[in-house]
Amino acid sequence: MKLNLKELLERDDKASSLEHTEQSIEKLGVLRVGNSGIMMPDGNFAGSCQRKTYLRLRGVDIPAPADRAVMFEFGRINEVILIDKLKRTLGDTFTITGDDVNTVSWNTSSGRAVTGRPDIVVAKKDGIPLLVVEAKMCGSLGTVRDCRFGNSPKLAHICQAAHYGWKLDVPIKLIYIQSVDYATQMWPSNVKEYPKPGQPGSEQIDYTEKEIGAKGKKEIVMMPKKIKPGRTVYDVVIEDNGEVRYRLEGGKGAWTSTCVTIDGIVEFYEHIDAIESKQVLGPRPLSIDVKGNFLQWDNCNYCSCKPFCDEYETKIDIWFNKIKEANDRGELFS
Repeated sequence: MKLNLKELLERDDKASSLEHTEQSIEKLGVLRVGNSGIMMPDGNFAGSCQRKTYLRLRGVDIPAPADRAVMFEFGRINEVILIDKLKRTLGDTFTITGDDVNTVSWNTSSGRAVTGRPDIVVAKKDGIPLLVVEAKMCGSLGTVRDCRFGNSPKLAHICQAAHYGWKLDVPIKLIYIQSVDYATQMWPSNVKEYPKPGQPGSEQIDYTEKEIGAKGKKEIVMMPKKIKPGRTVYDVVIEDNGEVRYRLEGGKGAWTSTCVTIDGIVEFYEHIDAIESKQVLGPRPLSIDVKGNFLQWDNCNYCSCKPFCDEYETKIDIWFNKIKEANDRGELFS
C-alpha cells in the first residue's frame, strides 16, 4: 500500500478547520465563554481581546495557523485522558462529563446569549454539579515557566475558569499539563525563575552545575537545564464581592488576588454586545498578567488584525469589512 501519510493528515487538518468554521457559523450572534475577558473599572480591557470576540460574534472566526493543528489536537486529547483518569479513580460515585455534554449559558441585558462548554464537570449521580475543571496544555517553555513554576496562571485562563465556576456555582480547578520535556535556555535569570534543588517543585527539574557572572564575580550555581513532564493545579475561588483569587492546590498560604472580577467579566460581554449600536470598539486590550502587572510585550504586535486597527479602528464598519475580506482570502491568523 502506497500513500503519503503526511499529506493525508494535513488534508484532515484542513477538513477539521473547515468543520470548525461551519460550526462557528451556526453560532452566529452568540457570545462565547471561551473568549472570556474583563472590562476594568477604568474602561480598559484585558484577558481576551474584545475586538476579536466581536468579530467572532459576527461570524468572522480568524483561524489559527495550520501548524497549530497538531498542538490543538493534543490539547483535546489531554481532556479525554483526564476524564478517563477521573472515571477510573472516582468510580461510579460521581458522573464525569466533558465538553461534548457540558454547557453553560446566560444572557446580557439585551437578551443576547453567552454560551460555553466547560472542559470537565464532576457531578452527583443526579446531575447536580460539584466541581468544574478547566484544562490547559503547556505548549511553550514560557507557559511552563510562568504557569507551572511562577505561580502565574494566564489571565485569560483564570477569566474562563472563573466564568464557568460562576455560572455552575461550584468550586473551580485550573490544571496545566506538560506532556514533554522542555530544555531551558540556561540563562542566569533561570536560576531565579525556577525552584532551587530541594525546594518544592525541584523534583520536576534536572539541574547541572554552571558558572555564571561577570569576570571577577563568577559563581557556580545549580542551573535548571530540563523541565520534566508533570501537572500543576490551581484552586480558583470567587469571593462574595465577586473578586477572583487562586492558589496552588493543597496550598495552606494566602490566596493570590487577581485583577479579575465577575462584574468585569459581565461588563466585558455587555460592551461587546453594544459595539454595533454604539459604534465604539473600545481601547485595545492591555497586555497584563493575572495580577494586573504589565507584560514585557504587547499582544497586539502579534495579531494579524493590528494593521486594520491601526488604520480603521474609529470607522467600525470599514474596519469590520476590511478584516472580513482579508480573512475570507485566508490572509489572517490568530
